[in-house]
Amino acid sequence: MSKVLLVEDDLPTVELIKFALQSEGFEVVAVYDGITALRTVEKENPDLILLDVMIPGVDGFEVCQLIKHNIKLMHIPVLMVTAKVRKEDRALGLEKGADDYITKPFDPIDLVDKVKKFIAERKPAKNNKPKGASS
Repeated sequence: MSKVLLVEDDLPTVELIKFALQSEGFEVVAVYDGITALRTVEKENPDLILLDVMIPGVDGFEVCQLIKHNIKLMHIPVLMVTAKVRKEDRALGLEKGADDYITKPFDPIDLVDKVKKFIAERKPAKNNKPKGASS
């Protein structure tokens, strides 16, 4: 089962995302502020992080940058899910290391599809044999 760390302070949004992901078999760990997110990511070792920008304490841009500059964590995909819709905000999120930038409101089905895509890209394919290897 793949694990997603959800960093979001809006409870209805947390419940919507948790329901959508858990319905598809994901384990979801939800935290509500940047400092807790930074502590939790190392402890939980998630397969992917969904990160709001406007969270209490350390904002999502800074959380993303700290994760992407940590050698132990930089491999974890970070998808920003935020109400900040300006081009400048999107550019800043991607500059800080986000793998994707999703604006609110979003379609939960599209969000789940993106999560599946990023997790699938991260996991090595099973039964992949090098070229020329015999059965």
